[in-house]
Amino acid sequence: MGGFRPEMSPAGEAFRCSSSFADVVPVIPAVAAVAPVENSTWSGVRARARSRIAFLVLLAFLAIAGGSCGAEMGWASALTGLMSCFCLFLVISSQLKWWLRGPFLSKMRWHMVLDAVNVWLFHYVACHEPCACGHYDEAATAATTIAAAVGQIMFWWNKLMGYTIIKAHLPMLREAFSHTRKHHIGTGCLDILFWLFLLAAIAATILFSWVSYLSYQEFRGHHPSPEGVVTVSDHSIPLVAVLLLESSIVLSSIVVGIVMTRAFFLAHSYAREATASGSPVEQKLASKAVEFSRRIRWETPFNLALVAMAFASHVLWLLYCHVLPSDDQTVALLQRMFLVIESLSLTNCARFSSLLSLAEFQSSPGSCTILGDHHGPQRHWAGTGDDEWDKKTQELALRGITLRSLLKFYGQLSETMPHFRASEHSSAEVVRQVILPMTAKDGCAAAIRLEGQARRPDRMVTHSWSNYFAHLVAAVVADAMELPSFESVIPRLEGRELEALREELLLKNKLGLAYWICCFSVNQHAGMCHTVHPSERPDPVTGLLPIACTCQHAKYTGRREPQGEMNKFDDMMRCMQALNPCCQHVIAVDTEFHLFQRTWCVAEIHEAKSLGMQQGMIIFSRENLERHKAWLHQLKVEEMQASSEEDTQYILSQIQDKDKFNAELRDFIFGTEGLIESCHRGFDFMGLLADAARKGLDRQGSWVMN
Repeated sequence: MGGFRPEMSPAGEAFRCSSSFADVVPVIPAVAAVAPVENSTWSGVRARARSRIAFLVLLAFLAIAGGSCGAEMGWASALTGLMSCFCLFLVISSQLKWWLRGPFLSKMRWHMVLDAVNVWLFHYVACHEPCACGHYDEAATAATTIAAAVGQIMFWWNKLMGYTIIKAHLPMLREAFSHTRKHHIGTGCLDILFWLFLLAAIAATILFSWVSYLSYQEFRGHHPSPEGVVTVSDHSIPLVAVLLLESSIVLSSIVVGIVMTRAFFLAHSYAREATASGSPVEQKLASKAVEFSRRIRWETPFNLALVAMAFASHVLWLLYCHVLPSDDQTVALLQRMFLVIESLSLTNCARFSSLLSLAEFQSSPGSCTILGDHHGPQRHWAGTGDDEWDKKTQELALRGITLRSLLKFYGQLSETMPHFRASEHSSAEVVRQVILPMTAKDGCAAAIRLEGQARRPDRMVTHSWSNYFAHLVAAVVADAMELPSFESVIPRLEGRELEALREELLLKNKLGLAYWICCFSVNQHAGMCHTVHPSERPDPVTGLLPIACTCQHAKYTGRREPQGEMNKFDDMMRCMQALNPCCQHVIAVDTEFHLFQRTWCVAEIHEAKSLGMQQGMIIFSRENLERHKAWLHQLKVEEMQASSEEDTQYILSQIQDKDKFNAELRDFIFGTEGLIESCHRGFDFMGLLADAARKGLDRQGSWVMN
């Protein structure tokens, strides 16, 4: 916290109980980042998603209408049509959640779209094959041949895309099994298979296009045409190449299935062991890993088995169609079989992609479920014995501002502060130029003015007033969305994107979350609004100097002043937790990590920890965190600052052993259960499983496959 402070703050009081960081820090897990692709806007994302839905609905109608063609292959066309509709249903369901645009989820979405189109092509082939329709129309045959060729080529590339997405999502799990020479999940095998699959897909695209072209020419040769007849021997070389490539993929799928299934089974067993040992934080994270691995350990072999069966069925069809002696009925039956099996494999991939997407964005289990002001048990605060002091403390603790009101306030800044720039103005400048004038008449806290009533907070936010106000709002939104960083949220606070953000938060039932944020929850008119601190800079856009508030409301700046608000933060936090035991502590870190240089902020972090509040750190980005790690290792309480030098000296005087305090502060930030570790775990859901696997391997020294 920073900004307008009295001469003496209660920050030192926050250290009076203890200067130890020995308590366990509960973690607020988060999930994968949500961001628009490149420079696309969120309103554009929504419009494109709705356009894709309309297109896919049209495909669904075409798939249903196409099933009326032909009777001989009716069962194949019926099954492929059913799977086509199911794929389109999955894709449309994912497109309806258009606001979820994480890098992994975005790739999964496109994979599902391509799977659906691929199944539709196979359904078209099943409905319009000449043997199904009972006639040999040249135009229809040409269209069917093209659809079959494109469908089979798409099948190759869809499988390669799915393999690439999953492989790219496994680096931490691979690292967990590969940190010693004894532990592997066949990492070399996975890399080799990737390149084999890529080269095979490229070669198959060329060769299968050639085979399809020659097959069509052969068909025209059997039915009078100027070109004449093309024999099977004319395309025997590309045919053999396709057969060899598809056979290699069948074997490769079996190998990958064995390797990955064993890895996931071992990771699942290690995660289960971790749920019965370790700290509460480790047990909670291990339970999430168990939930994730329980499904994926069975899904992996099932998916790869279908891939192997699909390629094997196509190999058999090619053999009986072009190499081995067979009758038309056998060839037709095998064709129906490979169309159905390949469609089933694609449908299952779409279903699996949907499951992985849900796993990426599922809510993290916490000690309490907090959806708004009416949830969670409420207890009575014992108080200090001073009735006037306790009354003001409880009043202060009940000044939460909902996310709905915060976003409304931010959206109206263009009217109340026309020169506001998200990349220029700090929280202190928004308080000085907007909040103080807005509340000057009533002399109340901004939270009361915006909410119209007292509201019990679900979260308390620690932040630096020198941080950009837009970053503060983005960090609060990121916490509500259970994200570990707020970089992806910042573009969503502008113009029409803000409406899309509100829509998402409304559907997630998050707009009612109430946050205690000092600049809104503290009555600034009861403090030092009438003075301008020397550290306050001119407005970065207009260049005008800050102007002191001219309100005539009484000021209460004494350390033991009962009506004061800046001198009760330690008691207020205790009262807040007593009134709502589920209240959590959010640490909104600025891009330069100046928050950890502010004695007020460190005092709040320490007090929240000593009270056992669930704590979580929201950062700008993972890369930004990595750049500041070395600097954070050098943190010293002696170098921290407050708005008042008197505050700083008072706080330092309360810490007897500063070296010990510094060591415990660094452990609190960097320890195995500290803020940074919990933040790292929030970046990748697969990281939870990798962490459990790594610890299990360390305990048992097991190996998977060399």
